[in-house]
Amino acid sequence: MKLIFIGFVFISSQTFSQTTDSNFISKKAVNKTVKEISKIIKKESIFSDSLNWREINQEIHQNSLNIKSKQDLRVIDSFFIQKLRGVGDKHSFFLTKHEIDKIQIQPQENKQAESKYLENGVAYINVPSCLTLDDEIDKDFANNIRTQG
Repeated sequence: MKLIFIGFVFISSQTFSQTTDSNFISKKAVNKTVKEISKIIKKESIFSDSLNWREINQEIHQNSLNIKSKQDLRVIDSFFIQKLRGVGDKHSFFLTKHEIDKIQIQPQENKQAESKYLENGVAYINVPSCLTLDDEIDKDFANNIRTQG
Protein backbone atom coordinates (compact mmCIF):
# COMPACT_ATOMS: atom_id res chain seq x y z
CA MET A 1 0.00 0.00 0.00
CA LYS A 2 1.44 3.34 -0.97
CA LEU A 3 0.68 6.20 1.38
CA ILE A 4 0.71 9.62 -0.23
CA PHE A 5 0.24 12.69 1.88
CA ILE A 6 0.70 16.17 0.57
CA GLY A 7 0.37 19.17 2.81
CA PHE A 8 1.15 22.72 2.01
CA VAL A 9 2.55 24.98 4.61
CA PHE A 10 2.06 28.69 4.26
CA ILE A 11 4.42 30.63 6.49
CA SER A 12 3.29 34.20 6.36
CA SER A 13 6.10 35.93 8.22
CA GLN A 14 8.60 35.40 5.41
CA THR A 15 6.35 36.72 2.66
CA PHE A 16 5.13 40.06 3.88
CA SER A 17 6.76 43.41 3.40
CA GLN A 18 7.29 45.71 6.33
CA THR A 19 5.11 48.82 6.50
CA THR A 20 3.64 50.98 9.22
CA ASP A 21 0.42 48.94 9.02
CA SER A 22 1.35 45.43 10.18
CA ASN A 23 -1.68 43.97 8.40
CA PHE A 24 -0.88 45.53 4.99
CA ILE A 25 0.60 43.39 2.24
CA SER A 26 2.20 44.74 -0.92
CA LYS A 27 1.39 43.55 -4.44
CA LYS A 28 4.96 42.28 -4.68
CA ALA A 29 4.43 40.09 -1.60
CA VAL A 30 1.09 38.82 -2.97
CA ASN A 31 2.74 37.87 -6.28
CA LYS A 32 5.59 36.17 -4.42
CA THR A 33 3.10 34.17 -2.36
CA VAL A 34 1.20 33.06 -5.48
CA LYS A 35 4.45 32.00 -7.18
CA GLU A 36 5.64 30.08 -4.12
CA ILE A 37 2.35 28.20 -3.73
CA SER A 38 2.23 27.41 -7.46
CA LYS A 39 5.81 26.15 -7.34
CA ILE A 40 5.08 23.86 -4.37
CA ILE A 41 1.96 22.44 -6.01
CA LYS A 42 3.75 21.86 -9.33
CA LYS A 43 6.63 20.11 -7.56
CA GLU A 44 4.83 18.14 -4.83
CA SER A 45 1.24 17.43 -5.86
CA ILE A 46 0.44 14.20 -7.66
CA PHE A 47 -2.49 16.13 -9.16
CA SER A 48 -0.34 18.89 -10.68
CA ASP A 49 -0.59 17.51 -14.22
CA SER A 50 -4.39 17.45 -13.95
CA LEU A 51 -4.57 21.21 -13.31
CA ASN A 52 -5.13 23.72 -16.10
CA TRP A 53 -2.25 26.04 -15.22
CA ARG A 54 -3.05 28.59 -17.95
CA GLU A 55 -6.56 29.01 -16.53
CA ILE A 56 -5.26 29.04 -12.96
CA ASN A 57 -2.74 31.77 -13.72
CA GLN A 58 -5.43 33.96 -15.28
CA GLU A 59 -7.91 33.37 -12.45
CA ILE A 60 -5.40 33.85 -9.64
CA HIS A 61 -4.31 37.13 -11.16
CA GLN A 62 -7.93 38.34 -11.04
CA ASN A 63 -8.46 36.97 -7.52
CA SER A 64 -5.32 38.59 -6.15
CA LEU A 65 -6.06 42.12 -7.42
CA ASN A 66 -8.08 43.06 -4.33
CA ILE A 67 -5.77 41.56 -1.72
CA LYS A 68 -4.63 44.31 0.64
CA SER A 69 -4.07 42.53 3.96
CA LYS A 70 -2.57 39.35 5.39
CA GLN A 71 -6.05 38.03 6.17
CA ASP A 72 -7.04 38.53 2.52
CA LEU A 73 -4.39 35.99 1.55
CA ARG A 74 -6.79 33.24 2.61
CA VAL A 75 -8.47 33.91 -0.76
CA ILE A 76 -5.36 32.49 -2.42
CA ASP A 77 -5.33 29.45 -0.13
CA SER A 78 -9.00 28.77 -0.82
CA PHE A 79 -8.55 29.23 -4.56
CA PHE A 80 -5.75 26.66 -4.81
CA ILE A 81 -7.51 24.18 -2.51
CA GLN A 82 -10.68 24.48 -4.62
CA LYS A 83 -8.67 23.77 -7.79
CA LEU A 84 -6.97 20.77 -6.19
CA ARG A 85 -10.28 19.39 -4.89
CA GLY A 86 -11.72 19.82 -8.38
CA VAL A 87 -9.18 17.36 -9.80
CA GLY A 88 -9.53 14.82 -6.99
CA ASP A 89 -7.04 15.92 -4.31
CA LYS A 90 -8.76 15.38 -0.97
CA HIS A 91 -5.71 15.69 1.30
CA SER A 92 -3.89 18.95 0.62
CA PHE A 93 -4.33 21.89 2.96
CA PHE A 94 -2.69 25.11 4.12
CA LEU A 95 -1.41 25.87 7.60
CA THR A 96 -0.55 29.26 8.98
CA LYS A 97 2.52 29.74 11.17
CA HIS A 98 0.21 29.98 14.19
CA GLU A 99 -1.45 26.63 13.29
CA ILE A 100 1.96 24.98 12.84
CA ASP A 101 3.12 26.24 16.23
CA LYS A 102 -0.05 24.87 17.83
CA ILE A 103 0.48 21.42 16.28
CA GLN A 104 4.11 21.31 17.36
CA ILE A 105 3.37 22.02 21.03
CA GLN A 106 0.56 19.47 21.32
CA PRO A 107 1.54 16.18 22.91
CA GLN A 108 1.82 13.42 20.31
CA GLU A 109 -0.53 10.49 20.71
CA ASN A 110 0.93 7.24 19.51
CA LYS A 111 -2.13 6.11 17.54
CA GLN A 112 -1.43 3.41 14.99
CA ALA A 113 -3.40 1.72 12.26
CA GLU A 114 -5.20 -1.49 13.16
CA SER A 115 -6.47 -4.25 10.92
CA LYS A 116 -8.44 -7.42 11.33
CA TYR A 117 -9.42 -10.17 8.92
CA LEU A 118 -13.16 -10.66 9.33
CA GLU A 119 -13.95 -13.60 7.00
CA ASN A 120 -14.83 -14.52 3.41
CA GLY A 121 -12.18 -12.21 1.93
CA VAL A 122 -13.33 -9.19 3.97
CA ALA A 123 -10.93 -7.22 6.15
CA TYR A 124 -11.23 -4.17 8.36
CA ILE A 125 -8.58 -1.48 8.63
CA ASN A 126 -8.74 1.55 10.91
CA VAL A 127 -6.35 4.38 10.02
CA PRO A 128 -6.47 7.23 12.55
CA SER A 129 -5.51 10.74 11.54
CA CYS A 130 -1.86 11.70 11.86
CA LEU A 131 -0.51 15.23 11.67
CA THR A 132 2.73 15.57 13.59
CA LEU A 133 5.12 17.56 11.36
CA ASP A 134 7.78 15.12 12.59
CA ASP A 135 9.29 13.05 9.76
CA GLU A 136 10.28 10.11 11.96
CA ILE A 137 6.85 9.75 13.56
CA ASP A 138 5.19 10.12 10.13
CA LYS A 139 7.46 7.43 8.63
CA ASP A 140 6.74 5.04 11.51
CA PHE A 141 3.02 5.68 11.08
CA ALA A 142 3.19 5.02 7.32
CA ASN A 143 5.27 1.86 7.85
CA ASN A 144 2.72 0.60 10.39
CA ILE A 145 -0.02 0.98 7.78
CA ARG A 146 2.07 -0.91 5.19
CA THR A 147 2.58 -3.84 7.57
CA GLN A 148 -1.10 -4.31 8.33
CA GLY A 149 -2.72 -7.39 6.92
